[in-house]
Formats: sequence, structure tokens, C-alpha cells
Amino acid sequence: MDGIGYEDWCAKWLKKNGFHKITKTKASNDQGIDLIAERGGLSWGFQCKYYSSHVGNEAVQQAYAGMTYYGLDKAAVLCNTDFTKSAEKLAEQTGVILVPGLQPEGAKSSTLLLKIMGFIGGGLCAWQYYELIRSASELPQRQLSILAFAFLSSLCALFTGSRMITYVLCALCAAVYASASLMAGAYTDALAVLMAVMLLLALIRMVILMKDANEKEAALQKAQLDEMIAKGQKELGENIAGLLASELRTSVKAQRTRRRSDGSAEIHCRSAAGVSDDLAVAVYSLNMQADAERENIRFEYEIQDDTHFVIRIRDKERGNTDEMV
Repeated sequence: MDGIGYEDWCAKWLKKNGFHKITKTKASNDQGIDLIAERGGLSWGFQCKYYSSHVGNEAVQQAYAGMTYYGLDKAAVLCNTDFTKSAEKLAEQTGVILVPGLQPEGAKSSTLLLKIMGFIGGGLCAWQYYELIRSASELPQRQLSILAFAFLSSLCALFTGSRMITYVLCALCAAVYASASLMAGAYTDALAVLMAVMLLLALIRMVILMKDANEKEAALQKAQLDEMIAKGQKELGENIAGLLASELRTSVKAQRTRRRSDGSAEIHCRSAAGVSDDLAVAVYSLNMQADAERENIRFEYEIQDDTHFVIRIRDKERGNTDEMV
């Protein structure tokens, strides 16, 4: 699988997990975002990385830049491996969600090996069945019944994928044939040895599937929690923008809202007209209103240009050691 194929696989995975309106960006100049999707009223941007090693800071930086470029609410990086510690730290600071271990089932070497063994096992079953027909006028019912378990195990191995039930059936049928062969003293029987190996592989894949399922569930729960937080932050930004619009007497739009590591909320705003001269008065009014309602918060601001500015909301008790203004 290459990077493009992994993007297609990730798009299907997102659809299964409740995302819709999933679109792919241009293959070149994608500005750090491979997929754009929506869920819960929020727009999401995804960077997809199919690596053989851990994913580093660059992917987080790309996703964060792409989120700003496309005007999205949230950004995430999906990868088939894991992330470096520095990438995890940067993601925590920027609010980018990291989802590791999204490995397409078709890329699992143990699954491929199990399919190959299933094909060989099916051939051995057919050969033993032929030998039973050729050597006896009346087919021994017990041998046929036991042989049927080997055939079913081989069949399940051929059709293994992401479904746990196929591995369970494969393991059970292989266990029945292998144990019956051992009880009969057939320790060197080729089919019995093959079934024992298939049983081991099926058990390994079952453990891997359960581990992957737990990791994906944890990642999904984290994404849902972050989604709820992001939705609350978006509503907060819209409310503050509405208050500022009434104070400044012009249209104000909250472009992006995020929570910083120090616990403060940061709202990036854009006004329809220049407000640099009136912004201090508007923020002062917000602080007076917060004091009147006995809210333990303080509003601060930073002017970027005539129409772009940042509003920060922090706990009053934290003090003003790093005030923006």
C-alpha cells in the first residue's frame, strides 16, 4: 500500500466512524490536509501518514497549518504506526488530535501467511479425502468428520479479514483436528502440523485484533471528547464575537478558538472594519461586565492588524504575569 491508497482507506474508516461529506484535497499543494470531513456540526481536516517508522513533528505542523489555511474547526493526523514524543507534545500544545495504529488489515503479514496456509490446508484436505475414497470401499465416518474440521479451518483462513468470527472459527476447527491427530498418535502428519501452526497464527491475530480494537475505541472516544470541547469552544467564540460586535458596532467573526496549555481560551477574530482604536474600550467593557456578574475571568487582547485581533480569556486568579497587552 502506498500513501494514496492509505488516504482512500482512511476515508472509508472515517465514513464508518460517523464522518460525512468526506473529500480529498489535491495530491499536490494540499497545504498539509489530505482529507476534509464533517461530523457533529464541525469541519475536520486529516493528514494521513503511512510510514514504516514513528511519525514526527512535521505531520502535526502540516495538519495545524492546513486547518488554518482551510478555515477548519479541528485537525487530526492518522497514521499506521505511532508518534514520537515530541509530536505528541506539539499536538497537545496545538490541539491537533493524533490517531495512531490505523493499520489496514490487508497489510498484516500474519493475515497473508494465514491465507497461504489455508490454501495449502485445503489442498491437503482434498488429497486426504481422495486417498480415503481410493483406499476404502466404505468411507470411515470418524475420519471424514475430523477431516471436515481441517477443511473448515482452511476455508476460514482463506476468508480472514477484519472480522473476529473468522479467526475464532479457524482456531476452533484447527484445534479440533490437531488435538484429534495428536490423540491418534499422528505427530508427524503434515495436515496436523499445519493445523497446529494455523491455530497459533489465528490466536495471534485474535490478540492483535482485540488490541487494535481497544486502541481504536480509545482514539475514537478521545476524538469524540475533543469534538465536544471544540464545539463548546466554537460556541464560546461566536458568543464573544457577538458581544464585541455590539460594542464595536461592526460585524465580528470568530475564525478560530482554541484552549492553551495554561488553561486560557484564545479566540482569533476578524472585523468588517478597522477597530484598533476602539478595541481597548470594548475589552474594558467586557471586563467590567464580567466583574459586575462576579465572573472570575479576565479578557485580554492582541491586535494583529486593523481587522484581525486575538481575544484571550483567562482566570483572574492566575494574575497578569504574561499579559498580552
